Amino acid sequence: MICPVCGLPDLRRAGRLHPYRDVETEVFDCDACGSRFTPHQGEVYERLHRTGAGAYGGHEADAHRAAEDIAAGNLEALGQRLRRSPKQSFVLDALTGRKHLDPLLEMGCSRGHLSAYLLARGRRLLGVDIAPSAVAAARERFGDHFVEPGDPRLEAEGPFGAAFHLGTVGCVAQPFAFTLELLGRLRPGGLLLFNAPNAEACRGDGRLWVLGTPPPDLVTLFSADTWREAFPRHARSRGVEVEVEVRERPASGRENLYRRWRRGDPPPRPALFGEPAEPEASPSEGGSALRRAVGAALDLTGRALPPKPAETGLEVVIRRPGASS
Repeated sequence: MICPVCGLPDLRRAGRLHPYRDVETEVFDCDACGSRFTPHQGEVYERLHRTGAGAYGGHEADAHRAAEDIAAGNLEALGQRLRRSPKQSFVLDALTGRKHLDPLLEMGCSRGHLSAYLLARGRRLLGVDIAPSAVAAARERFGDHFVEPGDPRLEAEGPFGAAFHLGTVGCVAQPFAFTLELLGRLRPGGLLLFNAPNAEACRGDGRLWVLGTPPPDLVTLFSADTWREAFPRHARSRGVEVEVEVRERPASGRENLYRRWRRGDPPPRPALFGEPAEPEASPSEGGSALRRAVGAALDLTGRALPPKPAETGLEVVIRRPGASS
């Protein structure tokens, strides 16, 4: 077996993961690029979208609420809610006020809630997802701005000034090849923005995997050196020059407390693929206030904990050399 990230054979078995009753998989570490991975199963993503399994029921809830806010003209409220997620905030902060980067490309757009917010702000954008049901749902809610991979509009509407994704690189079979493909869709000076799951958050706690997203959805974790060192070498070997910046976001006090509480791998869960999940109901104001109070208490208590790497805290900016961005 070779590493699906860098293609080298410097692998060590890290353990065996059993996140669901019907999913069990080997976990490997690559000493050459610093990644941790499990075998990829490409056919699962449409099933995850159709059933709402794992975190995918939340995607439907996010899209539903975004559509309500856009219809009501509540873009400020929608933007504030999106920015509560550090990985969404990272992307939005990098794109805000930079219309010269249009058109934009979101890969792994799911049901389109983040792209829809940017579209409502007047940006030109194309969203792409591998799951036909996700693309159909995004089109139905937010218009004809969403396609599947291989659609002719990817060529017709490019080259793009910026591409972005929320951790999709951890779900694909070959992360470096996927990244080079995205860079090839950018014009000179274009930016690729994404967050990546941080393997060091697990290694530091003696865990095999991140707590929030197990296989077969997320199949690769990375180190900062994966992107600072291994990827530029890989790109140069294929005749592509890149400029890479990696920011390592530390975990908040809330995240540290959650990880301490959930230390160790979680026990096996119910079977992954069951009946379609019901969309989450919109929370009441009282529920939101309670969650904010609990979150504030966790943050206050967590200040006494030492900083640790955030599980989705690798924020990567890759630039194609050329015109100013």
